[in-house]
Amino acid sequence: MRVLKGEMMPTKAHKKQVVEILDKYFSPEIPIPLDPKRLQRFRALCLEEAKRLMGFLAQPLPKKARRHIE
Repeated sequence: MRVLKGEMMPTKAHKKQVVEILDKYFSPEIPIPLDPKRLQRFRALCLEEAKRLMGFLAQPLPKKARRHIE
């Protein structure tokens, strides 16, 4: 990851990592048995983590990742 003007800028590899994280946690075969409410919270936390990783304010999420939000 490059540092630019004191901010962390996501690289292509970084974006790929975010998409992989989202794909993993939003797949229908989640290995952890969670009730629907906890699962929803878990996914929300994963999404927050992905946004943080992307430096969300500076960078839109990749298209592949956006499908998980909608």
